[in-house]
Parts: sequence; structure tokens; C-alpha cells
Amino acid sequence: PSSQGWPLTVSLLLTNPNSQPLDLEGYDYEFWLEGQSVAQGASREPVNLPPGGQAVARVPILVKLPALMGLLPLLLQPEPPPISYQVAGGFRLAEVLGGLVRVPFRFRGQVTPTEGLDLLRPYLQ
Repeated sequence: PSSQGWPLTVSLLLTNPNSQPLDLEGYDYEFWLEGQSVAQGASREPVNLPPGGQAVARVPILVKLPALMGLLPLLLQPEPPPISYQVAGGFRLAEVLGGLVRVPFRFRGQVTPTEGLDLLRPYLQ
């Protein structure tokens, strides 16, 4: 973490079931922790999906520290529950109307406070 916030990277495994390649012209996203929007952004980074293949898109996210402070009461409980997260957004297809068509995505999950601290440990040393 820095004075700017907590940098995260969400890795999205994209699959192209089509027999033709797909070129993506970037994406937009929003990231939530415990139902609260804590980051949003966009990129014009291209991603190429081979026919019948896969590619990984890495979405850099900077969570602002004030948003994390809202989680402190939850984390300070004797046995804190898992923290829910969600990332949603869309990729723009280059082949359709020059990138105007947006293909949405949404992923949800949970992370325990212990797992979260394990992820932070390299930053705290």
C-alpha cells in the first residue's frame, strides 16, 4: 500500500469459443468490497483471443485507503467473517463497430481476513 491506496491486480481468464480470433480494444471496470464501490477505471490495452483459445487480461486496480477504512470494524471482530468482493465491467470488441460493442463481465468471491493479510505481508515488511 501507498499514500495513494492499495494496488491490486485482478486476472481475468478469457475464453474464445469461436472459430475466429477476437480482438478486444480495452475494458472498463468497477470493483466492490462488501457491497461498497471502492475503485473504477478503464483501459485501452488490447487483448487478442485466439480461435478456440484463451488469454489472461490483467486489470490493475487502485483501492483508495478511505474505502478500506470502512472495513476496519468488520476486520476488528474477534472472528472476522470473509470479505465479499465483486469486479464487473466490459470489454470492447474491435471487430464490431470499431470497438463500440461492449461485452460485459462480472465475477464475485470472498476472501478471509487471513488470506488478505497474507497478500499484504510483502508490502508490510
